[in-house]
Amino acid sequence: MRKRPELKKLLGLTQEEMAMLLRISTGQWKMFKSGMRDIPLDAKLHLAFLLKAVRERKQTSKEVAQVLKAEEQKAKEKLKQYYLGIQIKQYRVQKALETIENHRRESLAALEMVAFLENQQEFPVDTDLLLIIRDRALKTLHKHNLYTLEQLQLEKEHFDRLSDSIKEKLQL
Repeated sequence: MRKRPELKKLLGLTQEEMAMLLRISTGQWKMFKSGMRDIPLDAKLHLAFLLKAVRERKQTSKEVAQVLKAEEQKAKEKLKQYYLGIQIKQYRVQKALETIENHRRESLAALEMVAFLENQQEFPVDTDLLLIIRDRALKTLHKHNLYTLEQLQLEKEHFDRLSDSIKEKLQL
């Protein structure tokens, strides 16, 4: 005997449910599904009736439509909450980016000033002070390094794309 097509995909019932519906044992149903045995005629008639009903069904039942609508509404609400969370993360990443960019800009300006002051003659500056300024600027650059900046930029791009995708799904 040949193996039966995947009836669970068509009917959505477990083996136990199918056996009870057709009034046969679970073992009989399993043997039938595997193609090893046949089932009684009245069980075949019930099965044929169910398969015919599935093929002829033109529209979704009201109950299924209600379940789907409720599920869609719940998914939309959860997506809205997720979207709000993404917006908060976008804001935080943007603020962190601005902070790092400001620290880097100020530190680079300080290094430029140190280089200028080292090479000018009109206004003598204590070399120890210049070393302190350079050391502070380099430590700040090390703390707010380019890798961290790029990592945050990637994170921002990710959140932007995710936000756009969610907006599209929610049709905002």
